[in-house]
Amino acid sequence: MRYILVFLIIILVACSPAGYGWKIPLGGEARFKLDNYECDRIAIEAYPPPRPASQGSADLEPMRDALYKRCMEEKGYQVGE
Repeated sequence: MRYILVFLIIILVACSPAGYGWKIPLGGEARFKLDNYECDRIAIEAYPPPRPASQGSADLEPMRDALYKRCMEEKGYQVGE
């Protein structure tokens, strides 16, 4: 089960809303990757993806996305243009 969770986190990080085009403050790319991973993990734990047999995954996605974005903004990142 733990491997499935790790796999889901990796997949979701790869497909995470990093498409916002974040402006990276001092600390560089390495710091961004750590912060991105942490915020994505927090959002996934708060609103876990449903099991394949269940329905309603689209209902949680906007909340997960908003939590991820708020977490990144609290860490000092701004959405780029």
